Amino acid sequence: MRRLAPLVRRPRLLVLGLGAVIVIAAVVALFARVALDEDAARSSVVARLEALTGENVSVDGPVRFSLLPRTRLTIGRVQIGRGNGFDIDQIVADLDPLSALLGRAKPSRLVLVRPALRPDNPLAAISWNGAGQQGIAHARKMLRTFIDRIEGLGVLEIRDGVYRPASARTGGPSGFSNANLTITHSSQTAAVDVAGSLIWNGQPTDIDFKIGAPAALLAGKDSSVDLDIQSPPLTARFSGTATLVRNTGVSGHLHLSSPSFTRSIEWIGNPDNDVPDLGPVAIDGDLLLRGNEASLSNAALTIAGSTGRGALEATFEPSRPQIGGTLAFAQLDLTPLGRSIAPLPNDPFDMERPIDVGFAKSVDLDLRVSANEATLGRVPLHDVAAVVTLGDGITKIDVGDASVFGGRGQATLMIDGTRPGNVVTGSASFSRIDTPRLFSALAIDGVGISGQSSITAKIDAPATDWASIIRNVQVDAKVKARNGAISGFAPQVFARPGARPLAAGTGSDSLPFDTLTASFALSGSRLHIADVAVESPSGTLSASGDYLAETNTVSLHGVYDASPQTASTTGEFTASKPVKFTMDGQWPNPNVTTDMPNPTE
Repeated sequence: MRRLAPLVRRPRLLVLGLGAVIVIAAVVALFARVALDEDAARSSVVARLEALTGENVSVDGPVRFSLLPRTRLTIGRVQIGRGNGFDIDQIVADLDPLSALLGRAKPSRLVLVRPALRPDNPLAAISWNGAGQQGIAHARKMLRTFIDRIEGLGVLEIRDGVYRPASARTGGPSGFSNANLTITHSSQTAAVDVAGSLIWNGQPTDIDFKIGAPAALLAGKDSSVDLDIQSPPLTARFSGTATLVRNTGVSGHLHLSSPSFTRSIEWIGNPDNDVPDLGPVAIDGDLLLRGNEASLSNAALTIAGSTGRGALEATFEPSRPQIGGTLAFAQLDLTPLGRSIAPLPNDPFDMERPIDVGFAKSVDLDLRVSANEATLGRVPLHDVAAVVTLGDGITKIDVGDASVFGGRGQATLMIDGTRPGNVVTGSASFSRIDTPRLFSALAIDGVGISGQSSITAKIDAPATDWASIIRNVQVDAKVKARNGAISGFAPQVFARPGARPLAAGTGSDSLPFDTLTASFALSGSRLHIADVAVESPSGTLSASGDYLAETNTVSLHGVYDASPQTASTTGEFTASKPVKFTMDGQWPNPNVTTDMPNPTE
C-alpha cells in the first residue's frame, strides 16, 4: 500500500496541474476576448447615454477598459447633443464582469465627471416664466420622459456638474456649480431617488427627491413623492402623492420657510425681481395641484413675524400668477409690511431713493385678511377686516371695518403704478374716537383734548420717493369733537391786550367745550388751517392760518368772543366785544398779540 501511495498522488497532482494550466489559458483567452469586445462595451455605454438623454453621443477622448479590480470602462471628452447639449470631461462605467466577458456590457453604474450644460440648454432654463398651462404640460412631459429613460439605470452619479446660463453675463441667474448628485433606480418596480448637493445661484443646496413607484406613474396611477431642499435662502419640504394623467395631480403636505422673502425669490432664479422685502416668511399647509391650479388648505402663513391661518388658491397663467384666499390673524403687525414697500429714509440721501411698486405688475392678488389685533406704527387696531388686491400695476388696501381708539374706522389706500410718479391716494373715516388715546399715539403732549372725536381725511401724493412725497403730498382733514375739555391751555391769553408768548396761556387749567371743529389742508410742508372753532361756556374761539414745517413757524389770525355778560355803571347788562388776535413765531411758543376792541364802539 505504501508503494501505491505515490502513484495515487502523482495522477492527482497531474490533474491539479493540468487544471491550473486550463484556468490560465481560459483567463488569457478571456482577456483577449475582453480586448476584442472593448468596442462593444463602449458602444453599449454610448447607447445607454443616448437612451438616457435622447440625444446623439460622440466620443473625442481616449477609451480605457479594465477587468480587475473592477470591470470598468472609462471614456474621455464626451459630447451629448448638438448646439444646446452637454459636454462631459469623463464617463466612468462600472460593468458586470461576466456580462462584459460575454460581450453584453450593460452598465450597472455610470459616473459623469464634470458634466457641463451648454449655456442655452433648455433643460436648465428653470424660471417662473414657465408657469401656466403650457409650462405644466411641459413639466409633466419632462417628468414622464425622465422616468421612462432611467428605467433600469442602476446608479448614475454626477460629479462637479456645472451650468452657466447665457443670461448670467447680463446679470441674470448664475446657474449652478459643484453639482454632486446620485440618481438611483435599481429596477422597474424600485423607487427613483435623486440625492446630493450643488451650488445653486451662489448658495449651497442639499436636495433629496424620491418617487416611490415610477412604474405606477407611467401607468397613470398614483405614486408617493417626497422632496426636501435645504439652502440658506430657502427650506422646502413636500411629502405626498402624484399622478401623471392628463390633468396632472399632486397632493400632500408642503412646508416652505425663508429668512428673507426677497432673497428666496432672487435665489430661485429671478435676481431682477421687484418684490418688496417682506422679511422672514413661512408657509405650511396641505397642497392640492391640478393642472395649472393649486390650492393650499389648513394653511399657516407667517410673514414679518405675524401668522395667519386659512386657505389660499392660485392659478398659474402664462402672463402672471393669480393668487387669492382668506387669512385670519390673531395678531398682525402692519408696520414692517408698509416699510417694506416704502422704506423710511435713514439719512438725507435716502430721501431720493426710488419707491418701487412694480411688484403689482407681476402678480394678481385678491386676499381677504382679518385680525383680532393689528398694529400700524403707533396705532393699535382691533377686529380688523380688510381686502388686499394687486393687479395691473395697482396696489389697494381696503380696511372695511376696524376698532381704533375705542371707536370705529374705515380706510382705503391705493398705489397706482400706472400713473407717472406712482400716485398714492387714500381716504379714512373714524367715529367716536377717544381723543386722549389718539393724542397719546401721535405723541402730542403740549395740549390735551378729552372727549370723543370724528375724523375724515383724504390723501393724494406722488410716491416716486420720500422727497417727492414730502414736497407734494396733499391731505385734507376734518375733525369734530364734542363734550370734552382742553387741558394745558386757557383762552384768556387772547383776552388781554398787548403781546405775550403763547406759553403765558398754558398751565394746569382746563377749558370745557361743547364742540371743537377743525379743517386742515396739508400741501407739501405747508399746513393750512382753514378753520378752527372751539365753543365753550366761557366763549367761542375761532382761527385760521398756516404752519410752515420748513421754518417751524405758525401764523394765525383769530377772534375770541367771550360769552359772559357784564354789568355797566347804569346797572344794565352788556355783552363783551369780540377780541381779535394774531399768533406768529416759532412753534410751540409763538407770540400772541391781542387787538382789544374800542370801548366806545
